Amino acid sequence: MPDRPLRETVRRYRTPGENGAVVVEPAWAEVGALVETNQDRRSLTDRYDCQGKRLGDLVRLAREELLHEARQWTASYHDLPSPLEKSFPAAQSNGDASERRSDIGKIFLAGHQPQLFHPGVWLKNFALDRLARSFQAVAVNLIVDHDAPHTVEVRTPIGSLKELGWTNIPLDGPLPGVPYEDRPIVDWRIFEAFGRRALEAIRPLVPAPMLEHFWPVVLERARATGRLGAAIAQARGLWESRWGNRTLEVPFSRLCQGEAFLWFAAHLVAQLPRFNEHYNIILAEYRQIHRIRNPAQPVPDLRAEDGWLEAPLWIWTQQTPVRRALYVRQTGREAILSDQSGFEVRLAIRPDGDLGQAVSMFQELAERGVRIRPKAILTTLWARLALGDLFIHGVGGARYDQITDEVIRRFMGLEPPQFLVLSGTLHLPIDRPPVSQEKWLSVQRQLRELAWNPERFLNCRDNAAQAAETESVPCDDPETLVAEKWRWIRTPATPENARTRFLAIRRINQALQPWVSKVRSDLLAEQVVLQRRLQAEKILQWRDWPFCFYPENVLQDFFSTALRGAG
Repeated sequence: MPDRPLRETVRRYRTPGENGAVVVEPAWAEVGALVETNQDRRSLTDRYDCQGKRLGDLVRLAREELLHEARQWTASYHDLPSPLEKSFPAAQSNGDASERRSDIGKIFLAGHQPQLFHPGVWLKNFALDRLARSFQAVAVNLIVDHDAPHTVEVRTPIGSLKELGWTNIPLDGPLPGVPYEDRPIVDWRIFEAFGRRALEAIRPLVPAPMLEHFWPVVLERARATGRLGAAIAQARGLWESRWGNRTLEVPFSRLCQGEAFLWFAAHLVAQLPRFNEHYNIILAEYRQIHRIRNPAQPVPDLRAEDGWLEAPLWIWTQQTPVRRALYVRQTGREAILSDQSGFEVRLAIRPDGDLGQAVSMFQELAERGVRIRPKAILTTLWARLALGDLFIHGVGGARYDQITDEVIRRFMGLEPPQFLVLSGTLHLPIDRPPVSQEKWLSVQRQLRELAWNPERFLNCRDNAAQAAETESVPCDDPETLVAEKWRWIRTPATPENARTRFLAIRRINQALQPWVSKVRSDLLAEQVVLQRRLQAEKILQWRDWPFCFYPENVLQDFFSTALRGAG
């Protein structure tokens, strides 16, 4: 397939701004056609050679592994609904591989890191369930647990409408660079106190936040799993099942230990020079289209230095669980894999050889606690290309996954599966008086006018009383001062009189200030009130508050309205 400029395919997705607004692309009515298109494109994966296996074979194996792992993970913390018990002939059959794989039907996917994300992200999970029911598909939510948290602090609103602000409340003690997959609860005292502290902060603002009943479930799952991400993900999954969802969940890390993903990862390592060339060129085109100057956005280039090539993979060990980039050096009939910090292993990987031996060694490394995990773009590439018939993206993921689309086109010569983009905005349900930026700007303009044109405010009541209350009573009445000012204004400015004219007008403006002091005082007081209200509005319109800060009925109403037409 010939390369084509990224400009021909790039789209600009935008988050919805208004409270209750939702973006869904394509429209709900087009989802059926999208799924059919993706199934047709998946049927063409048999054309692509992964050095010993056809991609189509890996796809069928990956889907089988997905359903097996998802069923095991979900059943580990709550009972599967009866319809799902009948949805796993592949996982339950004892027949040969070809017989098992042929039984797998449609699979719909969504995914996110195991965080306290905002309602617009959580909306995807409910859409996933709704669409899967409509199309008789199995819904699987991917827990992206090989990502590392950027922070373990949660922004929380505090105060009242008169003095509204926000603070960061820690979920746990710091443990930088450790992925959710291997991240334990560091400080149980902090973790257990989070619910109480956050609840005390938001209760004066939000009636009956879900957090009050949700956090005890998180604590129960934390004691069962010992992991921060797993506790949050399982508690959220339990809540979804209480609300009627029949979605399965699985940590992505479990899929990375399966034969299908490891074979594909080995293939990328073998073809890394060609992959990296396409990847970096596509990134450069994307930055140019979007006028992005930061070389780290949306993701950094894959580096090449001293014969080492950076792979689109992370590596770490269970003993030292800090994520590092995986680097590869090709040496004839083998490849050296390194984290550039002491870990190094040699594998039988070359651009034109069978990868069976390398995959076996990858599996041995996994058994020894070595984690090899995909970076962001490779994560969604594998999910969309191999695992599902439909992937539901948020706006952020949809933006960067256009890079993934072009990688699939140029590196693999395949047309990428399409995805559904879904996100919403839900403000905290806090009643407050309306306020506008225009009103604040009007006050600013009036204050400026008081300084430069005070005579325009001299018709206000009680001007004389205002002047009399000041420490220094004006020596001239305002009418005399205004008349003098206008004489100077009507006097044409010349090089000789320009400075004298300017100083005279400024002196008169200053002399008129006591006559408008009450007006100024009222405007300054109004300015303070408006500034506080605007600051409060800015905080309340932030769309990234955790879903558990909202009342359950508010969330359910939002999801119900947003998903009208979804099936």
